[in-house]
Amino acid sequence: MEQTEQTPNGEAKALVKAPSMNDLTMAMVTSEDAQTRLLAYQQAARVERTKILRHAAAQVAELSWGRDLSTEVRFALSRWCLEAGLDPLRHVLVLGGNVYDTAEYYMDRLASEPSFSHWKYELAAPLDTRQITAKSVGSGDLAVELKRKQIELNARRLSLQMDWGVPAEINDYPANAAAAVVTLFWKDGNAIVEIQGCNWAGSMGRKTKYNNPQDPIGDAHPVKTAVTRALRKAAKQKIPVWFTQREDKPLVEIEEMIDQGREAMKAIEQDSLAPSRRVGTIGGKAFTQDGPPAVPMPDDVYADGEPTYGGQTIQEALDSRAEQDPELFE
Repeated sequence: MEQTEQTPNGEAKALVKAPSMNDLTMAMVTSEDAQTRLLAYQQAARVERTKILRHAAAQVAELSWGRDLSTEVRFALSRWCLEAGLDPLRHVLVLGGNVYDTAEYYMDRLASEPSFSHWKYELAAPLDTRQITAKSVGSGDLAVELKRKQIELNARRLSLQMDWGVPAEINDYPANAAAAVVTLFWKDGNAIVEIQGCNWAGSMGRKTKYNNPQDPIGDAHPVKTAVTRALRKAAKQKIPVWFTQREDKPLVEIEEMIDQGREAMKAIEQDSLAPSRRVGTIGGKAFTQDGPPAVPMPDDVYADGEPTYGGQTIQEALDSRAEQDPELFE
C-alpha cells in the first residue's frame, strides 16, 4: 500500500521513497549515461556512499593496473570517478603513475550523445600478403581479378599509412601489428560532420628496458586494439576530456599519491636488494662488514650466549622432555 502524508492544506501526498542501495548500485553500474551515474551517487546517503566506494575500490584492486595501488589511492580514485560520473572499472586506468581515460569511456559517451549518428573504421595495416594462384582459387581469371583487388587494397592502405604517419615497420609484422582509421559521423542540423582519428598497435620489435615487448596487448589483439585506440583519438576531438587535464586538483593529488607510493616501493626494493650488513657472530658477539660492533646487534638471538628455556639450554630442555615423555622421542 502506498504511504502518504498530509500537506498543510489537507491534501494527501505520496511519500517519495529514498532509492535503495541496490537501485543506486544498478544505476551506477548499468547506465551508459554519465549524468545518470552521477545522480545515483549523489542521491546515496553518506553511509551508502562509503559502502559504494569500498566496493568499487575492492574491484579496482582486482584489475591488472589496480592491484599495485595502495588502498588509499584506490579509494581516492574510486571516489573521484564516482563524483565525476565515471565508472572506475571501465573509464580510467593507471599507467606510469598517471590516470588515463579509456576507449570505453568514449564509447559510453558516444552512445549517450543525441547528435552522434554512427561510426566506421578502415584498416591501414597490415598489407594483404596472401599468395593468390589459379590453383588456390580454382580459376585463372578469378586469380587475376583477386590479385588486382589485392593491389588496390594495399595501395589504399599504404596511402593511409603515409597520410597518417604510420610507422613503416608495421608492414614487417603482419601477424602482430595493425593500424586503423576511425570515422565518427555527427548530425549537425541536416548535415553530417565527419571526425577522424588514426592509431596503431603492436610492439613491432620494440622492447622495454626489461627486454619485454613494448605493446603486449597490441601484439595479442592488433586489429581490435588499433581500432579502439583510433576511436579514442577521434572521439577526443569532440568529447571534452576535462578529467585528464592537469588543472584538475583532486586528480593531481591522486597522481601525487601514486608517485609517492611508487617511490616508497622503489626504496623498499633497494633495501631488500642491498647486502645484509650482519655477517655472523664471534664468541657470542655479532659482527658486520664494517667489523665487530661495540654493542651486540639487537636481532642476534645468541648475543648474550645460547638461549635458555626455564634456565635450561636447548639440549637440556630436550633431554628433560625426553625423560618425561619418552614416547615422543622413540
